[in-house]
Amino acid sequence: MVQDRKIARRVRLADVAAEAGVSSMTVSEILRPRNSRIQVSEKTRLRVLEAVKRLNYQPNLQARSLADGRSSLIGILFSSLQDPFFAELLNHLEQELRRHNLTGIYAFWSDYEHFEQALNTVICNNVCGIVTSHDELGERVPDSIPTVVYGYPHEKYDSIYPDWEEIMKMIFRHLYERGYRKFGYAGHWATRKTRQDILKKILKDENLPVRADWFYSDRNVQDVGMAAARKFLKQKERPEVIIAQNDFTAMSLMSNLQMEGVGIPEDVAVTGIDNLFIRTRLAPNLTTVDLDIPAIAKNLSALLIERLREPAAPHREITTESHLITGGRKGFLSIRPY
Repeated sequence: MVQDRKIARRVRLADVAAEAGVSSMTVSEILRPRNSRIQVSEKTRLRVLEAVKRLNYQPNLQARSLADGRSSLIGILFSSLQDPFFAELLNHLEQELRRHNLTGIYAFWSDYEHFEQALNTVICNNVCGIVTSHDELGERVPDSIPTVVYGYPHEKYDSIYPDWEEIMKMIFRHLYERGYRKFGYAGHWATRKTRQDILKKILKDENLPVRADWFYSDRNVQDVGMAAARKFLKQKERPEVIIAQNDFTAMSLMSNLQMEGVGIPEDVAVTGIDNLFIRTRLAPNLTTVDLDIPAIAKNLSALLIERLREPAAPHREITTESHLITGGRKGFLSIRPY
């Protein structure tokens, strides 16, 4: 027997118009903050907005893009997928965009010189928005394209970023309480402000050594962990612990040190930042900071959707929450629960 089923349908623009007692065109113009073609009284505008709220109406961005001559494509610009963090992030971001009938156009760069080419690739596809982690955007992105930046605050564009100062303090406190006093760092040149310089300040404030040879930073190296390991292996005196810019760098650093007979963590301890899934398969496991990658993707998508719907909305910045993942011997053997 086939039973009747009541299928809930999506609230349409016409439903809002009927609820507010106005035309569909009036509703459309009120929900379009820029380039409105008709004048609407404040009383009517408020009545329509109340109807939108009551009916929980969500504008169909894909339909609006067709009406405005704008695509439903989003330019996704991140550095090389050799870093598993971006692979995990983009997997979740793609799912979030799909929920809003948006499609990602992906372009990547291996160094700063290639970013212009990657940016031109997505712009030439008539994207209606951009999500990127590039830290030197300047005036490269046209003002007509809403843009959201991940990783650091931006004066011009909406941004989402971890509280790097709190993260570095969190890692330092954990290590300091376990007796570590000689700290090193391994990271890309781009992380100098968000991680390296913060660590140096913490060490200075605690009257701990800040040795230049214990801090590795390079702008033109893809495998930072391998390059950093080569540097540390040449040193007669090494740091007791090396804080890596992320889990991928930490894993590469550990692997290259272990191949040369360096005990982890007996000789040198290593920590990361990200909490990648693959981290749980390491031996020894890696202490890290969980950045909550699914939440980052959800916030990036939500912020971009809001900007597409309200181009004139105030500039926004979101700081994500993080927490330490640790356990076991000296805090360096941890297993992420699933």
